[in-house]
Amino acid sequence: MSLGKSVVMLLGLLFFTHFTFAAHAANSVAIPVPSPSEAICHGRHVASFKEALSTVVCIVAGDLNLPVYGGHLVLHPNRQSFESSLIAGTRFDPAYARQTASWALAVSTADRILVNEAALSALPWSQR
Repeated sequence: MSLGKSVVMLLGLLFFTHFTFAAHAANSVAIPVPSPSEAICHGRHVASFKEALSTVVCIVAGDLNLPVYGGHLVLHPNRQSFESSLIAGTRFDPAYARQTASWALAVSTADRILVNEAALSALPWSQR
């Protein structure tokens, strides 16, 4: 195969991967991690992912006196979106991403927590 054909095939694969990820990412919701000064503790009365994230920041920064770094909680509406994000966003091997998405509820990276929201929806807030 010529170098030109190889480059065209590689570019096509990159565009396909990018647009597939973008299509799935468009269905995702990213919630920024609040700073400790912005966080509001909700105690046991958490009713949303935003409230849960804020409460965790309160506990980590306030009660445990540990640093909190910025990032996002990224909610994926289904397993396919979650799997696509593992491939495109965290560079998981596709086979490993498929296997991980089959059992994982969430995966954490340095700046993101990727969540399969559909898998968590059956759990009460106290377990999420």
